[in-house]
Amino acid sequence: MKKNVLKYLAEFIIVAFGVFLGMYLNDRSTRNQLRENEQKALENIITELNHNHDVLMASIRYHTLIKESFDSLKQTIPEEAFHRPYFQNKGFKYVFIKGWWGSGLAAFDDTAFEVAKMSGTLQHMDIDLVQLLSQTYKAIAVQEEFQQSIQQRMMSISSQSSTYDAIGNVAILTGDNLAMEKSLATYLETNIERIGALSPTAD
Repeated sequence: MKKNVLKYLAEFIIVAFGVFLGMYLNDRSTRNQLRENEQKALENIITELNHNHDVLMASIRYHTLIKESFDSLKQTIPEEAFHRPYFQNKGFKYVFIKGWWGSGLAAFDDTAFEVAKMSGTLQHMDIDLVQLLSQTYKAIAVQEEFQQSIQQRMMSISSQSSTYDAIGNVAILTGDNLAMEKSLATYLETNIERIGALSPTAD
């Protein structure tokens, strides 16, 4: 009888240990997979932010060039020409601006960040890191919204629009927009470095 009890106890311990070991290994595997997913997501996000920064810097260079050309061109436009219909005015056209090839606004990407959100990867990251990522992409979204308003203004130029309206569009593009681009570029540079420092791989 005693031997049977010891036998059943030994079998119970073996089975219990096996179950525990299986659960432990499964939990460890899950945690390792989560860390790998988190690391890969952060790598993709940092790559995406660096790409957005590069695109933004190209836009800044273009708008800086356009600003210089535009400032010089404005001095040659007669005052009365400002109030003439844009399409009938031979004194100013967008293409008169040296180097002009369009609005040249940056096209940002947020695919990596959105994938990380939809997959739930962000839920397992450090709260400070998630907050920093959200703030960074929100700043990009603000720039995109302002750019959309500029595009709408430029596309709304019609036969009823004056030359002053068209000149105003370029002034916004090379004024407020350019200032916002420079500010965002600095913000991205700082946050990309901070994100890298907060990444688990930086420990």
